[in-house]
Amino acid sequence: MVRSDAQRRLLYDRDMAITALRRQNLAQNSELGESSEVMKLTGCYHTLLRMWADV
Repeated sequence: MVRSDAQRRLLYDRDMAITALRRQNLAQNSELGESSEVMKLTGCYHTLLRMWADV
């Protein structure tokens, strides 16, 4: 659980952007898989989530 409203909002916005990029990527290059940019953004999202999560 991420307690801070601002941190949750940043994670949500990043997740929505990643989802949109994945859809665009699949529509344009379905056989190529995910772009390196999408993979980097996804890694950053998960790192922030681990840093901010309260267990």
